[in-house]
Amino acid sequence: MQETGKTDAIQDLIKEYLDLRGGVKEWEEQLERVKSQCADCEARLAKAMIFRGVRSQKLLDGSTIYLAPEVHLSKRSGIDTERLIAALREAGLGDLVQETYQVRSLQSWAKENWERTKGSVEVGGEATGDDWDASLPAPLQGLLNLYQRTRVRVRGQPRSSQEEFDEECARAMRDGPII
Repeated sequence: MQETGKTDAIQDLIKEYLDLRGGVKEWEEQLERVKSQCADCEARLAKAMIFRGVRSQKLLDGSTIYLAPEVHLSKRSGIDTERLIAALREAGLGDLVQETYQVRSLQSWAKENWERTKGSVEVGGEATGDDWDASLPAPLQGLLNLYQRTRVRVRGQPRSSQEEFDEECARAMRDGPII
């Protein structure tokens, strides 16, 4: 059984961590609202400037706001990537086609490969770059930077109020450690 002081310290860190996560979520939501408002305002401003024939305007702080046309491109819905790549090559644009790899997929493969060759990836593990490298097929050794980091995650719905969280902490302290 853990000492009460250690349990209190962990509970304090859990509370601090969850409070900070809640703050991050609030800031991210606020940021998304502001980004949306900014995009809406930009569209209205561009229309107004075009309508009035204003291409640029000097501001009091010395900066200039101006219209800058941009071209955006995306593959049409339903068009197969291989078909598009073939068409690009046929049109003489093969130099725009690049082979690439998906980092997340490679990361998942590396973790599975480690588990298959070395055992499970341990919480708090300290695998070195050499340890990871040795788990890779020979052609990949020395080509990838691999590291392990232990993160804290939260399952389920976050607490909706501080009171609920405080009650849960009090219950845990009364009934014993939750960790």
